Amino acid sequence: MPGPPDLRAIQVPGGTLELEGLLEPFLAPAFVADPMKYFHEHGSAVRAGDVTYDEAGRITDDPTAVADFPVWRNHRGEEIRVVCKRVNRHKSGVRRSGDPFYEYRVLQLVRELGFVTARPLARIGQRGDYFIVTEKVEGLRWVRRWDGGLKKSARARIRAEAETIMLRLEAALAGAGVRRPWNIKDMILQLDPGTYAVQAVIPVDWERARLDFDRLQHASVAHLLPELRGQRS
Repeated sequence: MPGPPDLRAIQVPGGTLELEGLLEPFLAPAFVADPMKYFHEHGSAVRAGDVTYDEAGRITDDPTAVADFPVWRNHRGEEIRVVCKRVNRHKSGVRRSGDPFYEYRVLQLVRELGFVTARPLARIGQRGDYFIVTEKVEGLRWVRRWDGGLKKSARARIRAEAETIMLRLEAALAGAGVRRPWNIKDMILQLDPGTYAVQAVIPVDWERARLDFDRLQHASVAHLLPELRGQRS
């Protein structure tokens, strides 16, 4: 399996934007001009709620940190949908590793292991803040208040089906060397449009992942491990 693509660096005000070649033809000029400003002015938060802090004043939960961007188009009119996440440097693997792009690297690793997740496309360091951009995974975010016009019993069935699949996925990931306690809110659910049967459950939040390097060093992803070894499980 080929390794992750090289990233092209573009200087932006107060920092650097690094991106995959796939993304470059779609980039909105306003995003390139100032990614942080674009995030605040054009991003649409994927869930509602208030920012919460711990006793030391560090952010523990920030609903505004993950945002959908407007659809981007290239010169042929082809479209790409992306999601941008502002990195919380005081949380989980980012804090343990000291690497603001820890989640970006885990996304690369998980995809190379053969699991389905969002494709990482760009990372930005700008004015002391950090962001990652991924291709949007289409489906249902359980974080939204969704009822689909369904009865409570039908929604409960969907959740039960999704959690069964999620637990199998959690075990498979742990067997491959990536451990994380999953919650349905960390997933995108893909449903049959007619029956609402759960067809796929796709994890998209990896900042809490812990890596078992003893398992991973024997896998096809060993070439990705040097940059991730700052965070030991």
